[in-house]
Amino acid sequence: MVIRDSRPRGKTDTNRIKQRSENDKQEEYAERYRTELALYDRAERYLKEHLGSDTKLKPKAWKAEVADLTAQKDRLYREMRSLKGEVAEAETVKRCIETVLTDRAIPPTEQRKEKSKTHDVSL
Repeated sequence: MVIRDSRPRGKTDTNRIKQRSENDKQEEYAERYRTELALYDRAERYLKEHLGSDTKLKPKAWKAEVADLTAQKDRLYREMRSLKGEVAEAETVKRCIETVLTDRAIPPTEQRKEKSKTHDVSL
């Protein structure tokens, strides 16, 4: 005796099986390419934010902006290099002033004693 399922077989069962296999394939694909998909989503959001209502990219405007920012960066680097030189000079002057002030704080006779002590120790 053969027991049959009371549900009619046909397209609904095969559609369910087909849908499950498609879902499994989609999940497998999403897992395999998760990082690439995340980067794509991030790029898409960035473009939507920066393009606004325009849907066309404007490479000429972007290239002009890049050139402008590059020129600005170069100018700021030159300014930074000149400021580094000024800071180095100021630190040298500061050290010289500090040594002069510390030398004045100690009376000259004590300085001589300290120098002779260090000289004696080194001998």
